[in-house]
Amino acid sequence: MTNTIETIKDYFAKIKLGCDTPTMFDFGKRLIQSNTEDFLDFHYTILAERNIDKELYDFITKKFKDRHSVGENYLLKRIVSEQDDFVKAMVLQVLGSFRYSRVNRSEETAELARQFLISESNILRCRALWVIGWTGNVNDIDQISSLLLNDQENENRCWAATAMMQIYFKDKLSAEKSLYYLKIAINQEADLKALEGILISIQEITGKKLGLNAMSHNSPNAEKITKALKNAKRILA
Repeated sequence: MTNTIETIKDYFAKIKLGCDTPTMFDFGKRLIQSNTEDFLDFHYTILAERNIDKELYDFITKKFKDRHSVGENYLLKRIVSEQDDFVKAMVLQVLGSFRYSRVNRSEETAELARQFLISESNILRCRALWVIGWTGNVNDIDQISSLLLNDQENENRCWAATAMMQIYFKDKLSAEKSLYYLKIAINQEADLKALEGILISIQEITGKKLGLNAMSHNSPNAEKITKALKNAKRILA
């Protein structure tokens, strides 16, 4: 296959609804073979795709990181003018993944995340919480706490607690400030999933086992949550 932008577009059209793993990897390799504007622009348009296989979509979005600084610079430029909140959220998430690159612009990405924490868009606040957890620091905890205690989206209150936990993993000195807000949160949170996220964050920050599995993708267990809540209140008393 000749790897012109037109053949890449045709290739994508044939596999966008699903393909086997070897084909997916082959397409990814061909997609990032060039960093010319036409290849970058087409790669970017895929981020806006709604009618696409989820596994393929996730794979392709992550391939931006394999473009290294060129990909990061391109996305930082595009996100400024992007009007679609879904696409903007995905771009921010991808930018957050560059934090492990040897050379990166994570400080700029963190600043974008801070701005999006006050967005009216639920998905933008969600991704901003993910990214600020990855790229932020103890100075971000006060702003994160506003979402922890007040966000109208249940999942975002959970993600706010998780962001505090992620910051703690990088900076142990953040524990006292985070636990102050998490203690308030467990006394007012009514949603089971959000409460589970808050309790897991308390468990990880304090190092005290509350019987919750941070890696579990199962639905919250009400009995375990009730027991963990009782123990967390005792620990934070």
